[in-house]
Amino acid sequence: MIRNRGSIAVYANNGGDQMSLDVRRHFSLNVRYQFVLLYTVGMAAVHAAAEDINAAIADGALPVGEAAGLPLHRIDLADTAAAHAAVEESIVGKVLIDVSAG
Repeated sequence: MIRNRGSIAVYANNGGDQMSLDVRRHFSLNVRYQFVLLYTVGMAAVHAAAEDINAAIADGALPVGEAAGLPLHRIDLADTAAAHAAVEESIVGKVLIDVSAG
């Protein structure tokens, strides 16, 4: 889902070297794609982004959880393989490995 004149940042994929686009749909919405490789943007930009993200979290602008449409799945450190499997199987939400257990 994207709005008119929206931007999509592309960081990585599932190991392939191609991606498919619905050209007509994205063209009509004037969508912009930005490929991002964090290793080349410079540490100043990385630190600024981290500060902005932390400020957004503190302001409540990035809600998580079932009610926000981003369920959290907490998995014990001992079950890390299950966490990886969940991500590879495209689980909806965020998978968190709980390192405090055990």
